[in-house]
Amino acid sequence: MTDTTPTVVLVSVWLAVACMPAGLVMRLDAARWGVWRIPWTLGAASFLVHTVSAYALVYDWSQAVAIEQTRRQTEAATGFDSGTGLYLNLLVAALWAFDAVTAWRPASRVRRRIARGVLVMHGFFAFMLFNGAFVFVNGPRRWFGLVISILFVALLGVAIRRSFRERKP
Repeated sequence: MTDTTPTVVLVSVWLAVACMPAGLVMRLDAARWGVWRIPWTLGAASFLVHTVSAYALVYDWSQAVAIEQTRRQTEAATGFDSGTGLYLNLLVAALWAFDAVTAWRPASRVRRRIARGVLVMHGFFAFMLFNGAFVFVNGPRRWFGLVISILFVALLGVAIRRSFRERKP
């Protein structure tokens, strides 16, 4: 993203970035069990708005333009010449949307989903969050992204620890 990126693209992604750890921290707090779905769903919806608005306003609905811009950004930020990060972002959008929709099922069914597979998904989200909010960002937003990324990874560590503790006989 650049300084000329439309506001809706930027605001929607940063709202998603803020909602990701908020949803996870509430998910881990038994007293807030039913509430976690609100920031989690808001984050997923915001990320979908980000994805659609980026295609509409930045890429002019062109997959080729999206891949080329992603390739250039990736090469500038990492030295790696690839546009495949775009597909990883689309995978995040799909997984997060699916998880947010299925989170609204009855609590007994949702609680069973906090298993290692969901933790793997969150690990992938943490990787993408760090890259999107820190590696590919400049200025003060970069440090906000680093703080959010560290917070999310710490929360994920708590979730993993709980997962293994709860499974012991």
